[in-house]
Amino acid sequence: MATHAHVPSEVVCYVAEVSLVLAAVRPDLVGVYVHGSAVLGGFSAARSDVDVLAVVAEPGTEVDQQAMGRAVVETAARCPGTGLEMSVITAATAAGLDSCPFEVHIRANATETAVIPGINLAGDTDLVLHCAVCRAHALAVYGPPAAGVFGPVPADRVSAAMISELEWALEHANATYAVLNACRALRFADDGQLCSKLDGGHWYLARHGANAVVAAAIDHQRDGRTGPTTSAAAAFVTAARGRLGQRGPALDSQDSSDR
Repeated sequence: MATHAHVPSEVVCYVAEVSLVLAAVRPDLVGVYVHGSAVLGGFSAARSDVDVLAVVAEPGTEVDQQAMGRAVVETAARCPGTGLEMSVITAATAAGLDSCPFEVHIRANATETAVIPGINLAGDTDLVLHCAVCRAHALAVYGPPAAGVFGPVPADRVSAAMISELEWALEHANATYAVLNACRALRFADDGQLCSKLDGGHWYLARHGANAVVAAAIDHQRDGRTGPTTSAAAAFVTAARGRLGQRGPALDSQDSSDR
């Protein structure tokens, strides 16, 4: 198992447990990968989910999908952070995405436990960003390194997914999430790098100078201090959305040769 020195040990131990229970119900399990803030930086046990993407060799029936979900949910009480966000996809989806089909999505936190079989549903476009982050940064807790499982994601798909996420955040997310998510998207448009929301905020200040809205979002995410107001966050994200619509996505040096 590969390790990332900055990934919290309690996250690694928990995802190792998830891997074992998943392998017990799916012998064709290819790999289990930690992504999100735990590998990108900025993970806070008080404010961050544990983000996991698992890969199986072949699609399963709805019964198979439900069995995976039930097995993983049984571990949820031991999840560090605010809860678990996890999808299981096939190796074909990891390699090429296509329409982003998924086997099952599992969400488990203090207020909700959901197991969503994917067999009769449209694809989940959130997988575009998840797979892009996994290819570049994921920690393989079970199985081979992520770069050998996840194919390159075209930059235009990453950019489109980030814009969609900005628009979702304006309607549904808290102000801090919305602002830092916009900073992350602006960084990708500028230099092609995928980073955490918190790192996106720090990048924005270094690149563009002092900004009270971004600084307040960083303080709230890092220390729980008062974050930006909803109106200020909405104005910042709307402006960012306009800037992203005016420029094409950048490519990072690692993956540009693959496209």
